Amino acid sequence: MAKIHPWPATIIAYFAIVLCGVAALIVHSLRNNVELVRSDYYAAEVQYQDQIDRIKRTEPFKNEIGVAYAVQHLEVRLPSAHTSSSDFTGALWIYRPSNATLDQKLDLKAKQTQEPYRIEMELAPGLWRIKANWQSEGEEYFFEDSLVVEAM
Repeated sequence: MAKIHPWPATIIAYFAIVLCGVAALIVHSLRNNVELVRSDYYAAEVQYQDQIDRIKRTEPFKNEIGVAYAVQHLEVRLPSAHTSSSDFTGALWIYRPSNATLDQKLDLKAKQTQEPYRIEMELAPGLWRIKANWQSEGEEYFFEDSLVVEAM
């Protein structure tokens, strides 16, 4: 009586499993609609290029810009040449990545002193993202920084 070897059946089973897996992957891929490109791709690209330009315009002033938090107040330093301009307008966004209900947007106005903006507020301990966008003398600028508030 001849011995039956398990190798042929094992090889056939292996290929059958692989083919079933490939078929399942193809079916899954065809059922999911993944749009990698936005319908307004070109408009979004132009907006993103504007943001890159704002960041590049801000680079020469990086030593004059900063954010600090002390007990119950946030200090934001922006270039005094910009903040003292009569056409200065700006906005400050304070983001809490872990809790969107704590996000805030504040408007910044022109000021005549070189002191930083001092905003009375209490920030919860943890990570905060601070973004400043301002316009002065017809040019737009953008700054972003992270701030970690320690528990007291």
